[in-house]
Amino acid sequence: MGKSARVYAVRAGRAVGIFDTWAAARAAVDGFPGAEHRSFADRGAADAWLRRAAPAGAAIVVYTDGSHVKGTARRGIGAYCAHGGREYRMRRDCAGLDAAASNPTLELLAAVDVLRSVPAAAAPAAIEIAADYIGVARYVNGEWTPKAGPGPFAAAARALADVLARLRARGFVVSATHVRAHSGVPGNEEADRLAKAGAAGADASDFAALFGE
Repeated sequence: MGKSARVYAVRAGRAVGIFDTWAAARAAVDGFPGAEHRSFADRGAADAWLRRAAPAGAAIVVYTDGSHVKGTARRGIGAYCAHGGREYRMRRDCAGLDAAASNPTLELLAAVDVLRSVPAAAAPAAIEIAADYIGVARYVNGEWTPKAGPGPFAAAARALADVLARLRARGFVVSATHVRAHSGVPGNEEADRLAKAGAAGADASDFAALFGE
C-alpha cells in the first residue's frame, strides 16, 4: 500500500509546523490545551493555513462532552471553559432525543450547543473545541463532511456544519482538537462531569456571557 500524500499542520501545540505523519502531529497536540491542527492534501495548502492570521487574542478553549447512561433514555451534554479569569459551564438534559442517539451524537451536539450560544453581536474570536470523540475534530476541521439522510447522528453533523458556516462568515476562526478521554486533562474531566449532570436532568449554561452577551 502506498504512503498517503496527506500532511498535517499544527498551528498551536508542543511543536508547530507541517508533519508528514499523523503520529508525529498527534504527539505535538494530544493533551495540549488550545492545540490547533488540520490535515491537508498538499504542503502548499498546509503552509497557507499556518500563515493565516486568527483574530487578535488567545483562542477561547472550550472542552465538550456527551454522556449516555447505557440501557436508559438518560442522555446529557456538557461543556467547560476557563477564560479571562472566569469559569463557564454548560449542562443539558437530552433525554428527549431519538432512541438511536448514542455518545458520538451527543458529542457533536455539545459542540453545537456551545457554538450556538455565541450572541449575534459578539465580536469575532478564535474558538477551539476540545473533545474526546475524534469525530468532533474531524467535522470542525473539515476532514469529514456531513452526509444527507435520516438519523440523529447525521442531523447533528449537519447542525454542526451549519453553525460553523454562520460563525466563520462573521469572521470567527473555529477549530477543534482531540483529547484522550479520562487521561487527567482537567477541562475534559469537568466537561464529562457536566455531561453526566445533564443526563441527570440538571440544565444550566452561562456560555453566552463567555462570548460577550
